[in-house]
Amino acid sequence: MFGEAFAPNLIALGALLAIPAFGPAHSRWTRTALVGVAVIAILRYLWWRWTDTLVDEIWTVQGAYVATCFAFELAVSADLILCMTVLSRTVDRSRQADEGEAWARAQPPRSLPAIDVFVLTYNEDREVLERTIVGATSLDYPNFTVWVLDDGRRPWVAEFAAAKGAKYLTRDGNEHAKAGNINAALPRIHGELILVLDADFVPRTHKLWRLVGFFRDPRVAVAQTPQFFFNKDPTQTDLGSPTGGLTISACSSTSSCPAGMPGARRFAAAPALSCGARRWRRSAACRPARSARTC
Repeated sequence: MFGEAFAPNLIALGALLAIPAFGPAHSRWTRTALVGVAVIAILRYLWWRWTDTLVDEIWTVQGAYVATCFAFELAVSADLILCMTVLSRTVDRSRQADEGEAWARAQPPRSLPAIDVFVLTYNEDREVLERTIVGATSLDYPNFTVWVLDDGRRPWVAEFAAAKGAKYLTRDGNEHAKAGNINAALPRIHGELILVLDADFVPRTHKLWRLVGFFRDPRVAVAQTPQFFFNKDPTQTDLGSPTGGLTISACSSTSSCPAGMPGARRFAAAPALSCGARRWRRSAACRPARSARTC
């Protein structure tokens, strides 16, 4: 009995160790093989749960409890399999970004598209918002304007934005939250492209150069980028470190983290998220399907 249960685990573990050791690095086939082994192991576990652990008296209290736990396991397993499927095949657009940046830097500055950089804010503290505004105004690009869109209507934000060379916009209400904040600003700007930043997002200085080349293709309306977060190191925090330390981590969303975004692109599923940074073509943003808006 012990050998029958232990042998499949050894086989799966051996395969998971052997595939990356002998398979080509960063290969689609290596990724697919790893995901295949993991999916088979998950399905084998679920089959064991279904055939050997579920009670016959499903309508009893005990049976209902066991079935409920199994239902949760099915949902988690389905999500895990979907996640691994997305990660199994990728599209890397780094080379396209490199080529686009080289093209953009070779152009006369006056021929490059004007870009409006939106910093969306509502009630964030000065410590959070200051980093983003300073990072946005420090971008390396010849023709861009930073707009701080403040749905909190705070005087200190307007003063700080002006001090850092950014423009300030607000509106009377807060209808439709972040989307409404963006829509209210669109008729008041004139750039060809828009970079949207959350209040806690600090862009790298060459970000505009890296992205502008993608919009040479008139079919491209939105470019979504992956992101990182920096947080207090949990171990140092738990140990009572006075500084806490910082760790760099990827976004918790599989489709927007640096590991998951290439996979989402491969399946044409990279979303325009409410977090992070994305760039829009203004003409596309100002062409809603069911309303007439002049931008």
